[in-house]
Amino acid sequence: MGTRGWHGWFGSGILSAGTAATGWGYLAWDSLPGGPAGPPTPVTLALAGGVAPLAGLLIAVVRVRRAAAPAAGGDRLMKDRHEHRLASAVALARGWAFTSVVILGSLAAYAWVRVWRAFAGGLPEPAVAGVAVGLTAMVAGLVLLAVAMPDVTRRPSARGAAALAGGFVSVASVVLATLVAVTLLPVDAVTAARSGESAPVPTSVGKVGWRWQAPDGDRVREVARAGAGAVVRIGDGVVALDTRSGRERWHYRRPRAQTVQLFAAPDGSTVMVTFLPGGSTSGKKVRAVVLDAQTGEVRSEHSRTGGAGGRIWPVALSSRGLVAEGERGFVGRDLDTMETTWRYSAPEGCAVPRLRSHGALRDVFAVVTYCAEGLDEDGPDENTPMELTVVAVGLDPRDGSEVWRYEHKATTAPSRVEARASTDGGALSVGWTGAEGESDGVVLAQANGQVIGDHRGGFDPRYVVTGASTGPAAFNGFAAGGFLIPPDPGAERVDYRWRPFGAGGERKASLPRTERETPSRAALPLERALLTTSTSYRIDEAVPITVLVAPWDTEGTAKPVRITVEPDPVRGDGDSRPDSVQLRAAPGAILVVAIETPTVTGLV
Repeated sequence: MGTRGWHGWFGSGILSAGTAATGWGYLAWDSLPGGPAGPPTPVTLALAGGVAPLAGLLIAVVRVRRAAAPAAGGDRLMKDRHEHRLASAVALARGWAFTSVVILGSLAAYAWVRVWRAFAGGLPEPAVAGVAVGLTAMVAGLVLLAVAMPDVTRRPSARGAAALAGGFVSVASVVLATLVAVTLLPVDAVTAARSGESAPVPTSVGKVGWRWQAPDGDRVREVARAGAGAVVRIGDGVVALDTRSGRERWHYRRPRAQTVQLFAAPDGSTVMVTFLPGGSTSGKKVRAVVLDAQTGEVRSEHSRTGGAGGRIWPVALSSRGLVAEGERGFVGRDLDTMETTWRYSAPEGCAVPRLRSHGALRDVFAVVTYCAEGLDEDGPDENTPMELTVVAVGLDPRDGSEVWRYEHKATTAPSRVEARASTDGGALSVGWTGAEGESDGVVLAQANGQVIGDHRGGFDPRYVVTGASTGPAAFNGFAAGGFLIPPDPGAERVDYRWRPFGAGGERKASLPRTERETPSRAALPLERALLTTSTSYRIDEAVPITVLVAPWDTEGTAKPVRITVEPDPVRGDGDSRPDSVQLRAAPGAILVVAIETPTVTGLV
């Protein structure tokens, strides 16, 4: 073996490892945004075109090894023929090698462009990076093998075997380092220790306790109660707050990506945030990141194809699993692997309502179906009233097993059957529109499906406000304990009433009318008081928010406490009015959230 005897074997090791990395990346490659599973078709064709010559190369290498065998006889003619056969075999093998180099090199360049664009958008895909590194290694290995082709005509010495192993290990190390870089470099994350027992929700408030501002001039998009307080979705990630103090506990951000949605389990243990690529690469490809709401540690990451604007809908998150829409029903997925663990379909003769057919509750995932004759055929007109059976079941999110069941016969149109979860995840409203157009239905306890209320006494879950100023035009806050009745628009007094389900007396809170401020729809009932908001419009200035704290008082003589909250102005935007104002109950504080401003305020 010559002085370069190890080069060919080193190239063979690089080629082998590169082929393995490319194969793994190809199988794990997600599609282009909105496309089918797997790499784009041109990539598959180009890869096949580059790999096909490798078969010819393998055959040519065998011929090279045979041609390199010592020639029989020692005359000059035989030696010339032997050298000619060897030279021809080497030339053929090099031709196959360089043919693959041209095709695979072009494909490697494309893969690196994809990796660069993905990094620029904040959502690089490990599989695509694996393909890029693998193809580059294959090209390098082929070049080395072609140049040092005679070196592999003999069995490897100890040095050659070490070179073969060294080439494989070198590429494997580069692939591993690349995957670590793809996973860690685009992420700015800080975790926290698990906290102790959380503080109770205030029964009333009287002042501003703290103010939190989104980092880097970002804006608040969404807030959910979770973990030791609340999780705030900003433009490029989520930040968890200790709502007793307003201090940050942990954050998970992808500075070049953009967030789309935030999901929180009703028990507050788990959150999931979805991302789209930032910049010019945005599309329908969505990265879903599941996080422990207490610590901020990543439980799993998954790429999915989203709908309009990259939104995933419908979906329900639970600490026990994730539930998504499936064929004729729902599917349960494991939070760590996203593998399907169970399926639920409407039974024979039944169907799932098109809208609001489910509810994510603290312990169960509730599904509502309707059953009637003729549903197995073409099906009746969904807008025509008919006799049917409304069925609600509570499913265990871990395995889809039935925990409880409720059935009720009703005369209604199938399109008028719907389910709504309470704001605290403790109850489910199963409702339908009666023959006379009135709201009818029951309220079920989430743990066992027992009836705890009905749609009488002013309760209509179609008009539910969950502490936000956007949404329906009424104020029926719906919780497991009761519901909020809005004031009569034509009455002289602004009276809100809290009516419990079952036993207990009705409570009333009275507020003053004002023409200088615009009433907000945000309303939050607490144990000792009702909170509402109003705002004043100002141009080119931050908009102050007034929070009225009205004690529950049957006589209506108690005067409300007025708290002024001033969100920070939006940078670079002359109109500093928030898109909406929300009130959120949290451990140790009531949050005033001005959406699309940088500020969250805690009232204590």
